[in-house]
Amino acid sequence: MIAIQNYVQLIAIALFFGVLISKWILPKLQKSRVLQSGVILLIAATFMYIQIDGATLAMCLRGLIGNLSIPSLLLIGLATLSIVADTRIYCKFTLLQLGGMVLLGGILYLTTFGIIPFDLYYYGYDYVYIATALFIYAVFSFKKTIVPAVAAIAIMIAFKIELLGSRNIFDYIIDLPLWLVCCWQLAVGGWRLVIRDKGERLNVNGEMASSEIAGSEKLMVKSE
Repeated sequence: MIAIQNYVQLIAIALFFGVLISKWILPKLQKSRVLQSGVILLIAATFMYIQIDGATLAMCLRGLIGNLSIPSLLLIGLATLSIVADTRIYCKFTLLQLGGMVLLGGILYLTTFGIIPFDLYYYGYDYVYIATALFIYAVFSFKKTIVPAVAAIAIMIAFKIELLGSRNIFDYIIDLPLWLVCCWQLAVGGWRLVIRDKGERLNVNGEMASSEIAGSEKLMVKSE
């Protein structure tokens, strides 16, 4: 079981960087599904088999970032499947959901380095309340955003069977790569929201100005 878990983690880390490099760093590859799939598999194989001092790149990265959480494993699987199988899989997250993950990860990592004198990670061992909150979240969000709801259910199942070998539920909820991706997506989503709000204001102001000009022209015609 431990050997399978370790191998799955290494494959997931290799695929994560394969998808990341091919999708974000080499965006031109998205025009060809076959080429993008080949690059992902090539990068993943490189991370799995190229060794440094007897350890593969995936092993080195795992030692640096630790185990990937259940949402990360789910999203990596869906992203790889959507590219290789050329299927559209929507993984939509609201800004509120992203903000919650960013806040949770920020508190956890700040307490890890002792910046905040409140050990939130310790309460992950008393999982009853957190698991209850996850269950309520999954029930109420299932109709709106299916992927986060499925992730919440998967977290509870994986934690119950100790899939990651940890008794702390936070290890199943979030990890460093996922937190960084959430920070990026939240920043991009917030910026787009600001730009869209500015565009709507400009549009409204333009319509008001045009209506005022049209009204003044009508008054001028009547006075003539």
